[in-house]
Amino acid sequence: MSTVNLEEMFGLDTIETVLARLKSDPAFRAEAMADLNAAVKAHYGLVLPQPMQLTETDAGFHAVLKDEGVELSDDELDLVAGGVIAPVRFDKTNGTKLKLG
Repeated sequence: MSTVNLEEMFGLDTIETVLARLKSDPAFRAEAMADLNAAVKAHYGLVLPQPMQLTETDAGFHAVLKDEGVELSDDELDLVAGGVIAPVRFDKTNGTKLKLG
């Protein structure tokens, strides 16, 4: 899991300014909750290094990496799928399949 240190990138003053506005401006907060990257770029001219989303907990606001919900294609799944196909034999006496292994 990768992390992004926004304080290192933009400075503590900038982070505190954005946090103060999140707490005091409901319209900005709603915009940032919907699309943090777009809100920060529109209001502060800052480009976040990765798609991020804003979360709010009892401890305050947090910018976290956005879950893109990327799914693997069937071809990609074939490359990582494991397992073995067990040989199958038939019991000739009663016609039932018996798996070996």
